[in-house]
Amino acid sequence: VYDDACSCPDPALMARWDETRQGLEQKRQRYEWAAKGNRILPPFYEDELFEDFNRELEEGDPTFNPALQALTRLTEPSVSLIILDPVRGAAIDQRATPGLLEALALLRQAVTLSDRRVVHHLLRQPAPPGWANSPLLRYHRLIILDARSRARVPGSSYVLALDSKRGVLVESQDSENASIEE
Repeated sequence: VYDDACSCPDPALMARWDETRQGLEQKRQRYEWAAKGNRILPPFYEDELFEDFNRELEEGDPTFNPALQALTRLTEPSVSLIILDPVRGAAIDQRATPGLLEALALLRQAVTLSDRRVVHHLLRQPAPPGWANSPLLRYHRLIILDARSRARVPGSSYVLALDSKRGVLVESQDSENASIEE
């Protein structure tokens, strides 16, 4: 119907076809504009990937209903953590939205845990309020270790311990030397 080579003997019908074609083209442009705002940038994106806004869709939220999360996720639930030592933890303003360089520095301290004993407890903890506006950090939880490199997992009987050789360990609070600084 919208072929330019099409000829129509009725001028009124031809005018109507032109009108509806223009409407279709405008609608298509609106859809393309909306799609650009919702696109997920590919890893080979030529511009600065971290500076261009990459909308975090709800399906990427680990607290979102698992049945509605991205169907490509075939793993058990997990939680992304930023783990900081006591000095760095005390210096961070949890109400402020980190800039790009600070967010990248924080992400160097990131780990993902999928340990069933703690993942749901950690997912119930909110991200720092300032991170809600950061596409890079909005789904990360903050863990600030004590002087012994340990932190209690709220709502559980477990602690996270950072070991220089084995990484992040999940231990029972009843385990050896389980006293945790508040």
